[in-house]
Amino acid sequence: MRLKKREISCSHELEDILNLGTVCRLGLCRDNVPYVVPMCYGYSDGCLYFHSAGEGLKLEFIRSNRLACFEIETDVSVKPAEEAFRWGMNYRSVIGYGNLEEIPGREDKLKAMNVLMKQYSGTDNWSISDQRIDNVLILKLRITEMTGKKSFK
Repeated sequence: MRLKKREISCSHELEDILNLGTVCRLGLCRDNVPYVVPMCYGYSDGCLYFHSAGEGLKLEFIRSNRLACFEIETDVSVKPAEEAFRWGMNYRSVIGYGNLEEIPGREDKLKAMNVLMKQYSGTDNWSISDQRIDNVLILKLRITEMTGKKSFK
């Protein structure tokens, strides 16, 4: 990291960002073509969980290359200034890498959906019908590496 003073090295603060974020930007690549997609997510135990339809461009990329990059930020606000080049942003962010896999099995998919729901609702005890669980595709990204950065003034 170029500016060490902005680096987040505390694992608890990195997890805080992952737990407080609302959108995960997932970076994928296929045949040397990049693709970034914003997604709802849930975080638990070093893994990100996503839900998806069973087909589409995103899945074509993932099935071609399981390696992914992700970005999540919190506490974002504009820092105005008198001079154009003095404007900036307040933020805390995490960028990381991992491998994506599809979760088979109704029970594991239900657990993952509850992780997703907890991210937004604060509770993980949702009753979801078997039909809904059977029709959703759940992706799991096991985080292999991540760094954090923050700026506040």
